[in-house]
Amino acid sequence: GYVGYEESGNITERVRHRPYSVILLDEIEKAHPEVFNILLQVLDSGHLTDAKGRKVNFRNTVIIMTSNIGAEHIDRMS
Repeated sequence: GYVGYEESGNITERVRHRPYSVILLDEIEKAHPEVFNILLQVLDSGHLTDAKGRKVNFRNTVIIMTSNIGAEHIDRMS
């Protein structure tokens, strides 16, 4: 779950109310390391426990992550 948050997170609240959602995480390489721990829980178990102890089902949620990590390498190749 979310460590240190007293209220439910924005993403968990939205997915809880609209489980058939698409989440875009743009430039994921710039995210805080804790985001990767949260994503691991979602991808591993299909749910996330929010700060209120509720399990939020992500099994019908599409998560798309983009990255620019290889962009410099591709630019050099062209």
